[in-house]
Amino acid sequence: MQDLGSRPYLRAGVMLTLAFFVFLYSSCTNITMQNYDETMDAEMAAEKLALSVKPSYIANFSGIDWIVRRNSTPEGPQNNVFAGKGVAVSFNKDRSVTLKVAQKNGTWYGSELYMTRGLGYGTYIFQLNESPFELDPNIVLGLFTYSPSEAYYHREIDIEFSAWGVSGAPVKGQFVVQPYYQRGNMKTFADNHLSGPVSCAFTWTAKAVSFLAWSGHGPMPAPGDPSVIASGTFRNSARIPKPGDEAVHLNLYLAHGSVPPAGTGRLDITVKSFTFFAENPMTSL
Repeated sequence: MQDLGSRPYLRAGVMLTLAFFVFLYSSCTNITMQNYDETMDAEMAAEKLALSVKPSYIANFSGIDWIVRRNSTPEGPQNNVFAGKGVAVSFNKDRSVTLKVAQKNGTWYGSELYMTRGLGYGTYIFQLNESPFELDPNIVLGLFTYSPSEAYYHREIDIEFSAWGVSGAPVKGQFVVQPYYQRGNMKTFADNHLSGPVSCAFTWTAKAVSFLAWSGHGPMPAPGDPSVIASGTFRNSARIPKPGDEAVHLNLYLAHGSVPPAGTGRLDITVKSFTFFAENPMTSL
């Protein structure tokens, strides 16, 4: 290989080429570093924001881990702000959990718990210490499954109680397999002036979703039993969601997030227990 020193014209060309690449690298580096600095600023701001918000609280209820929802700006459902443990959610000495709609520093907060994992097909039983028909008409109680993915309408199966903020309307219950607007997907029912503890359940299989609400905390009653408040079965197997990444949620929130309670009903509900039986009841949680 010949030495570049013996070929001046080639050495000059190489030097010019190197100078050009140094300039180009410097320019690109300045641009890249500027973008990098902006990205770092955004990431640092996000990190500071995350550090300023108290992380979600995980608690055990009925032998299952639940996340206590907490947010600082209005979110769904109905543009509510959800407070964490101590403000709107209380874990009691008797191992029950109380959900509240509560005011703090001028802001009304809802409450919500949701599981850290899904359960799939089986029977879901919720025992309530108070009658949900006694709730304030501007408050909603939800006992349901929900998935963040959109498949099968978020795999949402609902038991809900509310007057939905309608002035003068009574609180009613409803059983829903989403989407609620399709014929046969929702059944509403009244309370007949019921007071005292209430139990609610749904059984989810590949062929049907069956709902039941009854007074007291006894075992699931047979059809026709006087303790039955309401029942219903959804049998459209083509629209029944298949298990996936859904989780059980318990929430209590304002029917219209900007409208406070009417002041004519309960602002809290205590869930005594949640019980799940798999499709084979011999393998229960």
